[in-house]
Amino acid sequence: MRLPVREYKSIQKMRPEGKFACIPATSIERQTARYRGVCYIEGPCFGKRLSLTFDDGPSGFTEILLDLLGELGIKATFFWLGRNIEEFGALAGRALAEGHTFGNHSFDHADFTKISINEVLCEQIRRTQLIYRETLGIEPTVVRPPFGKITDELVETLKGMGMKIVFWSVDAGDLIAGNKSADRIANRVMNNIHEEAIVLIHDGVYDSRDTIKAVRSIITNCRDRGYQFVTVHDLIGAKESLLQG
Repeated sequence: MRLPVREYKSIQKMRPEGKFACIPATSIERQTARYRGVCYIEGPCFGKRLSLTFDDGPSGFTEILLDLLGELGIKATFFWLGRNIEEFGALAGRALAEGHTFGNHSFDHADFTKISINEVLCEQIRRTQLIYRETLGIEPTVVRPPFGKITDELVETLKGMGMKIVFWSVDAGDLIAGNKSADRIANRVMNNIHEEAIVLIHDGVYDSRDTIKAVRSIITNCRDRGYQFVTVHDLIGAKESLLQG
């Protein structure tokens, strides 16, 4: 019996409808190409799957977001700040119980390239890992550096700890001035969506009602195009917690 051949991406930059573009690589694309299997901006294969990821929560709007994701049957990945998990522990527990997955986004959104590696590891990564463990009984295997900025030396260190770095290939632009309407956020995503995209959206940085409306539109339109939604962990083949055997 001949098994189907999985087609893997040969480069790490995609554009709408799976088409490659000859555009100079950004720093996150360079690091993804250099550290294959450690850094990701998208899934490694071609498939009509994508991941919704939400940064900076939990927050007062996370409950509304969880209601929406539950209504639509979507499992997402949350890259949370340690300080916010401490404040919204009950919401964090709800998200875990509903089958979502989690990543480390630092303790307080510090720029990893502007402080020492020791400070990043002790005060940002490990501190947040401990909060996750005490609150949810897990230690995330994936990290999203604030602003998408991380040094190669820190990538190597996190790799040695068994962790992966997850960037994004589609930015919803919900923090861009003048782009905060639901229609503009949704259109920006849909104009750039592609196979195995990792979509960056924010939760709780400001009044997120337009973002919530945009998420509903994004999910509906992506499903109409034949996409399935999976967690980042499913997309890249990562386990959910370092505490797993």
